[in-house]
Amino acid sequence: MRDICHSCKETTLKVVMPVFATVVLMGLADQCSAQITVRLHREPVVSLRDVRLDDIATITAASPRVIATIGSVDVASIPSPEVSTTVSSSFIRIRLMLAGWQKSAVVVEGPEAVLITYAESNPVTDADVERAARDAMLLMPGTDEDNLQVRLTDVFMASLAPQLRERGGLRVEVSSPVRAQLGQVSMRVRLWKGEDVVTTRVVRFRVLKRQRVVVTRVSLQRDSIIEEGDVQFENRFLSTVADEPKEADVYGQRVRTLVPAGKILSLRDLRTPVQKRNGYVIQARDSVRVTAVGNGLKIRLAKAEALESGRVGETIRMRNSVSNKEIFGRVVEAGEVVINMAATR
Repeated sequence: MRDICHSCKETTLKVVMPVFATVVLMGLADQCSAQITVRLHREPVVSLRDVRLDDIATITAASPRVIATIGSVDVASIPSPEVSTTVSSSFIRIRLMLAGWQKSAVVVEGPEAVLITYAESNPVTDADVERAARDAMLLMPGTDEDNLQVRLTDVFMASLAPQLRERGGLRVEVSSPVRAQLGQVSMRVRLWKGEDVVTTRVVRFRVLKRQRVVVTRVSLQRDSIIEEGDVQFENRFLSTVADEPKEADVYGQRVRTLVPAGKILSLRDLRTPVQKRNGYVIQARDSVRVTAVGNGLKIRLAKAEALESGRVGETIRMRNSVSNKEIFGRVVEAGEVVINMAATR
């Protein structure tokens, strides 16, 4: 049976479905009361040129029989190893309808385009096990293909008997964990040879999620006021949940203790200004401490008198107690004001 597929050069192949097979599949679809989910993989690598749905997707359903039947649906045929084939999610939906599956019974998720690459069947590697574990984690709610990494905490294939790890044509299956979580996670790994399970083991993995964090570029002393040049925001894969602070949560804040360069800052590393009941931490005519910062310099000025009330983050007018001139600064906490020298130029 040949199907429609898209490759570097689009080719249209005829789809032929025997009437008796269509009737059988429609019967199975009607019997399946629970919804079926087909989660497409972005760039699957297959070892057979006649590609089935379960080669490029993870299928979930209430019945193992339904999973096996829908997974056997042909979706592409790769003419040669040099050609990569692309199929769209729209085509998959049409293909399932032609196979007798009702549109309302099957949900197709994942990328709009699936790039299928053919590779000769080689012995399973630890990288194959990690990919299968990642696919299993992607079945859990709240996971995202572009922001998830799954790594073995120890070698797996090298721990097996030589006659097993060197055997070609094995298929890896990893069961989803009880719940989605970061850090160390145990999952059941099975190796199949055709219809037979050749080994089953519980294996430990390290699950990481891409998160936006703030990292110190320089060492910061205790009570230092954080400027833009002191930190940078990065996307990193982490095995724990990060605070993911925004710029407004960091700039102008003070660090509680000495912080070395290259450290990921969390909100608990920062001193949260104390707010008064009405929100104002400085009242007009208060005596305030003023620090001028900019270009790597930090200068403590003489005390000034606040000419207006202010909340944290607001800019207020003050009078320099020495020169008697009006100056402007941003409130960072009760009695503390910072002047950005670069902004006043």
